[in-house]
Amino acid sequence: MDKKKILIAVSVVLIVIITTVVLFLSKKTQTKESVTCNLQNCPSGCCADGKCQTKGSSFVGYSCLGANKWKTPEGGMVIGAPKAVEDQIKTEEGVNAIPTPTPIHLSQEEKIEIVENNSKWFDSQKNEKGVYYGSYVVYPDGGDPVKSSDNRVGANVIWAKYQVWKKTNDQSLLDSMRSDFTVQLDDKVVDVYAPDFWSCRIMYELWLDDKLPQDLKDNAKKLCDKGIYKSPKELREPGDTEIRLSADTKIAKYEEVDLNSINLGEASGVFIEYSKRQQLADQLLKYSSYISEFLTKYEWEKVDNYFTIAKAFQNQVLNLYQQMAGNNKLVPNECVMGVGFMDLYSATKEDKYLKFAEKLIDANKNKYHDISLFDKVTCAYFIDKMRILLKRDDYGPIYDNLFSDIYQNHYDQQYKALYEDIHPGKLFKAENNSLLGIILKI
Repeated sequence: MDKKKILIAVSVVLIVIITTVVLFLSKKTQTKESVTCNLQNCPSGCCADGKCQTKGSSFVGYSCLGANKWKTPEGGMVIGAPKAVEDQIKTEEGVNAIPTPTPIHLSQEEKIEIVENNSKWFDSQKNEKGVYYGSYVVYPDGGDPVKSSDNRVGANVIWAKYQVWKKTNDQSLLDSMRSDFTVQLDDKVVDVYAPDFWSCRIMYELWLDDKLPQDLKDNAKKLCDKGIYKSPKELREPGDTEIRLSADTKIAKYEEVDLNSINLGEASGVFIEYSKRQQLADQLLKYSSYISEFLTKYEWEKVDNYFTIAKAFQNQVLNLYQQMAGNNKLVPNECVMGVGFMDLYSATKEDKYLKFAEKLIDANKNKYHDISLFDKVTCAYFIDKMRILLKRDDYGPIYDNLFSDIYQNHYDQQYKALYEDIHPGKLFKAENNSLLGIILKI
């Protein structure tokens, strides 16, 4: 009996040890090198003071090892930024604080030169198949850049080139757009095209232009049609497993939210975990874009169900927004939501949508700072469109401050493109640069 008990005990211990080792290796295997920091992707780095710190960065004896791990001065390792690191970063920020932007006045010739150079920069941002990099990180020490291809940004780059062509009539840009369409429409290169930002909305602008060659207009429609848009379960009827939205999609019944009941900028009173907030921000971007996308599809094809789908996403984004509002900061991707309501007004001529979009700006006019570059460029776009629509001259200074901030603090004279600091590197993103010509008002 004693031998049996000893054998059982040894077996249990072995099982526990093996299980622990397997779990450890499993977790180690699943560890992602990419870290999310302040709603931004931080490739292979660490997060400290709400900002990306690249692998190898050193502060007061601590070094970033990647995956949010830090080597201590004693040679040990800790997960998450030590307080000493964050204190040092805050000190450096105080010394190198970004100055309040002074008004920038560029001539039309200077603006044209900027966007022409930016178009050339785009042509350097492709992989071997011709797919554009969604993000491109460079380092001051000349190390290899970190590139990430993203077939969703092709439409944005084409739109950017179209804006330049309208002002310059440069025929080479038409050929460049044709080449981009060939890549985007080739199913062997781009097999799945699932936009989470504007695609149909901006392609429709090309299609409406009578001066644009017909083959490019036709390709704009084809690229819109290629997009795959997925329905959240809240909008599906009970038992419906189809997640791809189409002209035949049946939307579950819902009660439309009263826009007057939305308390703009006020906190929900519920604490949201950081990773959850990131998820909500991504959904807000996607579903706000979906409002504009399906309104465009409705205008393009006159299919009533597309209008129904767009209206249904109104509820989705308002729910997401209310969960995230508060803390005296702009909700990430809020201005893309604002464009969605502006588009709802354009489609319906119902004042409630325009008034809500206006309230978004009025309630947050002092919050357009300390936000991501993506929020800066989309807010500049949104605010200027609303300034024209409402004839609100007081929106002019808000736009001017945003534009001056973008140009002074985010335009790289060497690369001729917009970037965001991720100490000590620079992050260039196609989506941000696609709006450069628009906010320059060329």
